[in-house]
Amino acid sequence: MWVSLRIKMLQYDTPSSWSASVGLWLSTAVWFVLLALGMPTGIGRGFDILVALLIHMIGSSASIGILSLLLLPVHRAIPRVYLGTFLYSLPVTFAIMYYSVDFDAIASLVISMGSVVCGSAAGVLLHLIFDRMSRPRTRLISLMMMCIFVVLVSSKWILPVTSGSLPPEDEAAIYSTSAAASDAEELSMTADNPALPGEMAYTIFTYGSGSDKHRPEFAEAVTLHSRSVDASDYIQDWPEWRRIFWGFDESELPLNGRVWMPEGEGPYPLVLIVHGNHTMEKFSDDGYAYLGELLASRGMIAISVDQNFLNYSYWSGIPNDNYKLRTWILLQHIRELGHFNEQPGNPFYGQIDMHQIALVGHSRGGQAAAMAADASRWFGEEDALPAPEDYTIQAVAAIAPTDVNVDHKAPYLHDVYYLTIYGGRDADVNTLNGDEQYSRTTFSDPHRFKSALFIESANHSYFNESWGPYDLALPEGVFLNQQDTMPREKQEEVTKLYVSAFLEIVFHDKREYMPMFRDFRAAGDWLPEHSRYFNRFESGAFLPLHDFEHVDSDIIAMDGSEITAKGFTVWEVQDVNNKNGVSKGTKGAVLEWEEQAEFTIELSEQYRDKLLEAIEDPSEAVFTFSIMNAEHELETTDSALSPELEIIVELEDLDGASVHIPLDDYSHILTMPKTQYTVFPLLEDRLRDGKYKNHLTPVFQTVEISIEQLDLEQTDFEPGRLERITFYFDEGPSRFVLDDIGFVEERYL
Repeated sequence: MWVSLRIKMLQYDTPSSWSASVGLWLSTAVWFVLLALGMPTGIGRGFDILVALLIHMIGSSASIGILSLLLLPVHRAIPRVYLGTFLYSLPVTFAIMYYSVDFDAIASLVISMGSVVCGSAAGVLLHLIFDRMSRPRTRLISLMMMCIFVVLVSSKWILPVTSGSLPPEDEAAIYSTSAAASDAEELSMTADNPALPGEMAYTIFTYGSGSDKHRPEFAEAVTLHSRSVDASDYIQDWPEWRRIFWGFDESELPLNGRVWMPEGEGPYPLVLIVHGNHTMEKFSDDGYAYLGELLASRGMIAISVDQNFLNYSYWSGIPNDNYKLRTWILLQHIRELGHFNEQPGNPFYGQIDMHQIALVGHSRGGQAAAMAADASRWFGEEDALPAPEDYTIQAVAAIAPTDVNVDHKAPYLHDVYYLTIYGGRDADVNTLNGDEQYSRTTFSDPHRFKSALFIESANHSYFNESWGPYDLALPEGVFLNQQDTMPREKQEEVTKLYVSAFLEIVFHDKREYMPMFRDFRAAGDWLPEHSRYFNRFESGAFLPLHDFEHVDSDIIAMDGSEITAKGFTVWEVQDVNNKNGVSKGTKGAVLEWEEQAEFTIELSEQYRDKLLEAIEDPSEAVFTFSIMNAEHELETTDSALSPELEIIVELEDLDGASVHIPLDDYSHILTMPKTQYTVFPLLEDRLRDGKYKNHLTPVFQTVEISIEQLDLEQTDFEPGRLERITFYFDEGPSRFVLDDIGFVEERYL
């Protein structure tokens, strides 16, 4: 009876339909494997995959069995096994696309159908290739089609990830640093490459709880035992699975750190490096060894702070008050290190300069670093933090940081060096949130500065050695376009270059590195090619002429200086927005024109006197401003940047003598960075509620014009009698934003 029933259930499935069923089953199995990799249990990758495939096997078998039983009375040549596999795979794949990958319904359906068709076709083709009964011509055609399929899959997914391939060189995609400057000598530096190891030997060790369940370096192999901290006041829920996985709850969070410390007698500056949010079961704190080793060799104690237990897990969520909690833990490390520094008998004793601290943070860690530097905004004496007089945070370096309000507040940094680095291919934090903290950083010390570096080909994950190639968890990550992404080692090289140079300035006063923060071209061949770079800079000695932040900014600049604008189709002061229409935290002059236009600021006598007071020798003044291509907001139908576009800056004195300065002599007018985030352009606005629908990224670039370097021999222009500054715009249609117009004295740069 059973044998007869099985024969009836399977009698209409041919070898081809069986092959199609196997291909379809395997293609669906791929999604189950990716799903398992994206939601690890922590037990082990093999276990996760095995369970996923077991669920897939049970589900598909049940579907085939039920459908076959339902079709027993139907005496038609319907392949039961294939139909059952199809009716199972289609909705399951749709559910994965819709709920896990976060496509909209239409995209989920299209991709599901594509997966089903490709899986079935691959099975049939393999059958035809290896079936001895197939004709030679049929086998050849099938083989050719299979090769085409393999090549397409490899070009879209496999090769970009394994080789870190970049797009072919062309003028639109490549920005050659060697040819970027009209005067390379003025931008070059005599300092050594800060990304190269220094001369100091260093030791590597860890401190921690001594009872970590997963990492021996924080358990039996730990060098120095640290205390645990009670975060019960912040965490409202610590699920049982999280407790089982870690072996502790919110009342005893560990203070674990990986240390790279210079050998010899200190004290040394302290650099704390803090990771961002990632899958909890895949540890993140070991991903910054490339920075720790470099900084230690250059005379700094570098520590990578473990906050993995605050990260997201598919099975236990993420602790509440997450941003605030990360900041609190970071400050607890500072407190603990202060205790170690005063206690004989441990490696830190007398080795740390607690008033020379820098915080380096990645992603949420970047925001935690900024919040820690403004801790009093969120924390009081009752929070058991280090006393403010016991430590000083001198600098914050935020790598692809988040920037969200916590308790309706945001950090404001004053007299804290600030550096932010972000990538144009960042599919996680893709709106350059570091710009907002940049705008909230101010100075009274003229020697300090803030700087931002945009790397067009950099993604989010490659800043951490332990994170994979995808900025999003699997299976969502496989839909991200990897073809234009800078290889990991190149991205790390840029990070080492800028973080090291930044901290050399902060701690060792190596101001010979300053030019690379003012203009990336000064770094020359140190920077990897095959990527464009933009950077923004402001010195603490900056004397603003106009920052567009006050009332009547469209007619009045600083100290009563007056503004006039002619020939613009759009001229207004408004919030400068990121690609998604959210404010960057600053206002600017939005200028749009079609043919010719001019924007003029006439200096008031009061501002001119203030300028001469700040800069006694006018020839040592540097005129500076930030400019941003905003062609994505053009109101005209032609949104392409005109190849003939020319911007000229005119400086005119009280006697009418003037000097004309082509902007192209100081900074190339670049097209906006354009990013294709996904492997298929049609998917851009259907993933994550349209997060990637805007391909163009608005980025500010700071321009500096040194008065001393101007050729004034052919003119009677006197810098000390400056009366008027005019920007001339030609060859539209174009749209730009101006901001932070002013002067700074050369000696502070």
